[in-house]
Amino acid sequence: MRIMASTTISHVGDVLSSLLLPPAADGHARFSRAAYHHLAETGLINSDSRVELIDGEIYMMSPIGPPQGSFITRLSEFFFGRLDKKLACRVQLPIIVSDHSEPEPDIAIVRRRDDDYRNEHPTTNDVALLIEVSQSSLHVDLGIKLRLYASAGIREYWVIDVDRQNVVVHRDPAGAQYRTVEQVVAGAKIAPLAAPNCQLDVAWLFH
Repeated sequence: MRIMASTTISHVGDVLSSLLLPPAADGHARFSRAAYHHLAETGLINSDSRVELIDGEIYMMSPIGPPQGSFITRLSEFFFGRLDKKLACRVQLPIIVSDHSEPEPDIAIVRRRDDDYRNEHPTTNDVALLIEVSQSSLHVDLGIKLRLYASAGIREYWVIDVDRQNVVVHRDPAGAQYRTVEQVVAGAKIAPLAAPNCQLDVAWLFH
């Protein structure tokens, strides 16, 4: 869902128009988080739509197929049972990356709060690890999302490559990239930097 700036401004009124960011180079509209939420509140984004805001643009997320759903379930159950009390696992819920980015990673390991983020989504300062489970979305997860997460200083980012059956582990963000990138395959284990006791067996994940 990428929207042309001229079309958007003519249909959403003065309030929303005032919240638009400068258009992208290709003419597509760019939204602040406030405008993005206004679109949802007024029904211009259907509540059933699977969308996320990345660098001011609204992207339609791919439908979740059975393999992706299975891996998300397996990962969430793995972390729910092993994280210490200082960390929490959130599944396909928003995080605030900036005033114009609110992605919804498949798994987010975040700092636990007593209110469970009732009044605001976690920010980058709360995030210990983000995980995307990738099949048809691999080009996005290793492209625009990787650059977004690295630029925001997300210290650790995993991409579960469903087709190749490996985990691409990104650490040590620098600019829009990660200095350390490792492909972890069956026969090896990997644990988040913030939760070294959560040793994920890659062979178990893909069996």
